[in-house]
Amino acid sequence: MHIVAGNESADVDSAVCSIVLALLTSIDVPLVQCSREALERKLDVKWALEQSEVNIRYILFIDEFTHWAQKSDAQVGLSLVDHHQVPTSLKQHMSQGRMVIKCVDHHEPALSWNKQGDMVHIKTQVGSCASVLAILTECQYRESVKEWCPVLLMYAVLLDTQNGVATYGKTTPFDVQLLSHRGDPRKRARTFQHLQTLRDDQSAFTVIECLENDYKQHVHVGIAMLREPIFRFVKRPHFEQEVTSFVKRHHLEHLLFMTLFMDADGEKHRELALVSLPRMDDDAKRSLMQVLQQCKTLQWYGVGSFVTGDVVGPVYKQGNLAASRKKVMPLVQQWIAQQAKQE
Repeated sequence: MHIVAGNESADVDSAVCSIVLALLTSIDVPLVQCSREALERKLDVKWALEQSEVNIRYILFIDEFTHWAQKSDAQVGLSLVDHHQVPTSLKQHMSQGRMVIKCVDHHEPALSWNKQGDMVHIKTQVGSCASVLAILTECQYRESVKEWCPVLLMYAVLLDTQNGVATYGKTTPFDVQLLSHRGDPRKRARTFQHLQTLRDDQSAFTVIECLENDYKQHVHVGIAMLREPIFRFVKRPHFEQEVTSFVKRHHLEHLLFMTLFMDADGEKHRELALVSLPRMDDDAKRSLMQVLQQCKTLQWYGVGSFVTGDVVGPVYKQGNLAASRKKVMPLVQQWIAQQAKQE
């Protein structure tokens, strides 16, 4: 079996890129890193696939792959897209016969994975991995492109670049140029607003569903991306019980909340909180927070703390709105490596 795996967040960019790359390279199966059930809560991803008439019956989801891999000794060829490290969810199923054979990503460093594979390196800076796939569809795989591919990729670029806003931190001139060739600007703007609304509406979710919806983990540290202010999120029903259950389920030693939301005036905000439970190591928590605070580019400043039963945590506002979780995760990885050396 050959699979194309997007990253653990299973957002629009990751899901779209795994599907399109699987089609372009004739690799068997795209792997979306959420369960088939969880797709029902990823309203933006589901809508994008439905609009493009993608048949989700032919997509493999992480729970289905895990079930198959536990029972099969068959070799797996793995291609990574929208990330360049084998994620925790797949590592346990990788062996010498199950190696990375291709990697398509738009972030540096580009070669921190199994170097026996084929790295697709795009010199043009882009704000979305879907922009990389758009380049590939135009250059290398023109004959394999289906009519729905450019539209599906556009949905991801719209979200990742805020509809090609040049002043948004991730947006590059190439992204702006790419979107300029994708139909009526007014229609694009409406599509972007609709996708953003679908992505950000978590009002009907439980606490665990919010945490799982856009989540990444490295070893024993998890980062959950939320779409509302932290001080509002911690007031949700059953917050303490569900956070405690989530930490146990993922075998976490540390859990970070990151948020991106808009206030009533349409102004964007980012926040971060380091969650603390009674069994967590206070010294390690302080050490991790110190590493994060020393990163000047994120421009964090404290705004207080929350206390919900036994779950507590300091809350920080982030001045640099362009810096996403992709800027924070490398800091976490470096801290984990330093901790391992000290042990």
